[in-house]
Amino acid sequence: LEETAINLSAGGMRIAIETLETISQLSMFFLDLDAGQQLVCAVAELIWVHHEKDKHMCGYRFVQICKSDQERINRYVQSLQKDQGITTPASKINWELLDRMINTEPEKQP
Repeated sequence: LEETAINLSAGGMRIAIETLETISQLSMFFLDLDAGQQLVCAVAELIWVHHEKDKHMCGYRFVQICKSDQERINRYVQSLQKDQGITTPASKINWELLDRMINTEPEKQP
């Protein structure tokens, strides 16, 4: 596991990857948002890649993440923006983050 800076939102993230590293189409990320709290674990798919100098800038969209973790990410990002004095447009009212986690029963064999 490697620690690196990212650009994070509840829907996904942007990350810089060294040009010598292989870019994965599907990745698992462990995000340490706050000391003393559980890590956020999410599976994400690669959406775009831009080449910049000696790095690849990659955009990933979360495809498997708990709704509660998406909400934690959203609160975390909002608190950072508030601390840095960044103003953003008003949030939508009554919007819901999609929960991509599924629970299916295995098919029963006859």
